[in-house]
Amino acid sequence: MASNQFTKYYMCIGQNEVDVHLYNDQTIVGSIYFKPEGTALQPALLESTGKIVLQYPMNLLEATMQMIRYEKPLYIWYSNPGVAYIGTFGQEPVGEQEGV
Repeated sequence: MASNQFTKYYMCIGQNEVDVHLYNDQTIVGSIYFKPEGTALQPALLESTGKIVLQYPMNLLEATMQMIRYEKPLYIWYSNPGVAYIGTFGQEPVGEQEGV
């Protein structure tokens, strides 16, 4: 399992896609591509550089961005061929709201 902590993000909104790129300092460690509902999603990819790339349906954009804005530390990890996640790496206290 490969994992990367991220501390910054860059978001780009296009006509049919929203891209969120995840950084640890100035190094890109992951990308999430939000696709329109009904789009066939590609399996997650672990690039040779260690960057993890995944696709989510557009309906997960709001929940994902809320987590990115309000939780820390956050990680992106690649657990199995074609499977990746973002989230906290362990248990978090309820109601902590670090980003508020």
